[in-house]
Amino acid sequence: MATTARDLDAVVYRFPTGPVVRRRLSGAAQRVGRRVGTWILLLAVVAAVLLAGGPEAQTPAATGEAPKKVVLHAGETLWGLAERYAPASTDPRAYVDALLELNGLAAPPPPGTRLRLP
Repeated sequence: MATTARDLDAVVYRFPTGPVVRRRLSGAAQRVGRRVGTWILLLAVVAAVLLAGGPEAQTPAATGEAPKKVVLHAGETLWGLAERYAPASTDPRAYVDALLELNGLAAPPPPGTRLRLP
């Protein structure tokens, strides 16, 4: 027994099978398209530069501006301090271990703790 679309209460979609007609854009539309493309490319480059950070993206430790002591505020972590103040060649895990050892801590400190930085 053959099953038909009516038996299944199905919707049958018919797709166009004729040739695709492509229109050419006018000269003015092409110029507008190029300008829009240029602006999008320019914005993408600016966004990439801003996200990369440029020369300002260096850590304070790499530029010699790292403080000797910091106060741990609510929401801050030792990992965050390691990312901010560790030299670029230092593994953050090693920096966190050095922070704990230098300050005589066995566990992450509570907010408000004054920490010496390695």
